[in-house]
Amino acid sequence: MTARSFRIFCIAALSLLLFLPQIHATAATEDGSPAESCHYYEPRPGMTYAPSGPEPCFAMVRDLRIQPTDGGAIVSWTPTTQSIKSFCGPYGEPSNCLVTGYRVVVTFDPVTKSGGGSCTAPTGGQPSCLLTGLRNGVRYKVFLDSMVNFTLYRYAQPDAEAFTPCCSVALAPTAVTASLIGNAADVQWIAPSDWGGAEELTYRAESMPGGRSCETKTLTCRIDGLSFGQSYSFNVTAGNSAGGSPIAQSAQFPLPKSVPDSPTGGAVRYQRGDASVAWTAPRNDGGWRISSYRVTSNPGRRTCSTTGSTLCVVQDLVGGRDYSFTVQALNSAGASPPSPPIVAGRLVTPASTPRSVQGSLSDRSAVIQWLPPRSMGGGSVKYVVRSTPQSETCVTVRNSCKINGLQPGTAYTFSVYAVNNSGQGPSAETTQLSIPAPIALKPAQPIS
Repeated sequence: MTARSFRIFCIAALSLLLFLPQIHATAATEDGSPAESCHYYEPRPGMTYAPSGPEPCFAMVRDLRIQPTDGGAIVSWTPTTQSIKSFCGPYGEPSNCLVTGYRVVVTFDPVTKSGGGSCTAPTGGQPSCLLTGLRNGVRYKVFLDSMVNFTLYRYAQPDAEAFTPCCSVALAPTAVTASLIGNAADVQWIAPSDWGGAEELTYRAESMPGGRSCETKTLTCRIDGLSFGQSYSFNVTAGNSAGGSPIAQSAQFPLPKSVPDSPTGGAVRYQRGDASVAWTAPRNDGGWRISSYRVTSNPGRRTCSTTGSTLCVVQDLVGGRDYSFTVQALNSAGASPPSPPIVAGRLVTPASTPRSVQGSLSDRSAVIQWLPPRSMGGGSVKYVVRSTPQSETCVTVRNSCKINGLQPGTAYTFSVYAVNNSGQGPSAETTQLSIPAPIALKPAQPIS
């Protein structure tokens, strides 16, 4: 062997050693801090290498991300270029060390002993690859291999390597039944035997007819607002991220006719001693047409009825009382429960007639006195005194009032009214009173 041949042999041997894959090395991030461990995955056939100790290597990727899908997962990551310390390329030159591709490997799960499979992705852009052929609901582990100069190195990210594929649609629930309570139904069922790989299901129960529904993650839920006299069946589906299961249907359940629900809402407007009460008809008539409504006052239990209208006037109430009213709907089965009380507050009616009105006259004025009415109508009152003729008035909260500006020789009647928030009550009058006209003096006779 010539010297030149020997030099060529040594360079080739050194290059071979430099390109041999490492069993284990520690990667470094761009700022020099430690990164994830890199593990050699596939030795070249017929080659072995046992380094004296760990050496630096690429951290070829970062941010490993896993998005489970139905029967697989989408795996993506971010490529990174980091410094090479020694093992890659002749004399450790980074320019000779190229990432030529990626491979995502699914390992057998150590518990279920299931799994296996891989997908590959080229370099460049934002790489990702799709794993398929996995079983929903089974926990797998995934690793990412980078091919450097056509040699595979493994990148592990422990907090992102486990995933569970999900989901296919679940099978239908079974044994759907219902318990009727009033105009509601408590629907029950048994969970499907296959959840499609989901960890939980959302159930939806729907009435047929009517389409009233409820949703739950348990095995029962209540559907309200059903109509008496109608027969119902109930459809139940189990949903996961892949969609809803086939429908499971119950038998028919008839809802017997009944009394109506209570009327709702309500408003009251007072009109002197009466109350106009309005309300909203119940949504559920019990399966029979509502024939009438009945309104009852509290206190006093004064009533009024209608044969269809949702407005009724309760008459002859007592002023000064705080009233509320309840409404019942009636059909062929009977009367509904009373509605919630419609609170109207205090009723104020016109006061009754002032009593014992008297007057005393003086020069061009009159002082009128009276006793209060027997009923103030439930509110505070003021008094208005008016003269007839001439309509001179005074207003007071006392029981007497003085009217000025009267004309001597004229006969007057004085009317007294009690007025409150409900209006003016009936008047009480005095008898006619007159201020005497002054006596005319005859002229004195001239003295002769």
